Amino acid sequence: MSCAESPRVPEDWKPSITVTYGPYRRSIWSLKLWQHDQWRISSVVRFLKLNGFDVNLIHEKTEDDNAPGLLLITDEFDTELFACVDFQDYTNYMDYLKDLETFKVVFIENYYKIYREN
Repeated sequence: MSCAESPRVPEDWKPSITVTYGPYRRSIWSLKLWQHDQWRISSVVRFLKLNGFDVNLIHEKTEDDNAPGLLLITDEFDTELFACVDFQDYTNYMDYLKDLETFKVVFIENYYKIYREN
């Protein structure tokens, strides 16, 4: 079968998505403490589920100062659709909204580039 004859991905098919997230630093009374919850990625997970993706969560428990708030989105074939080492590390809500919008744009661009243009 040549490239011209390769089957296309069905329009209604979507890959399973894995969301890998790490701990983030939070300031409490001028102390920086590691937080290991899903609160700061809940909007990402909600966005993916509302767009019809099956989502699996993996918590990377390593407290790494070089990746304070890791967020990695991959498909079931381990293709990276979005990556940010400090997604959950922000000082105010407006920064969070900006990061969330960036995630949405980059994720959709990468998804369409991989699955819809082929």
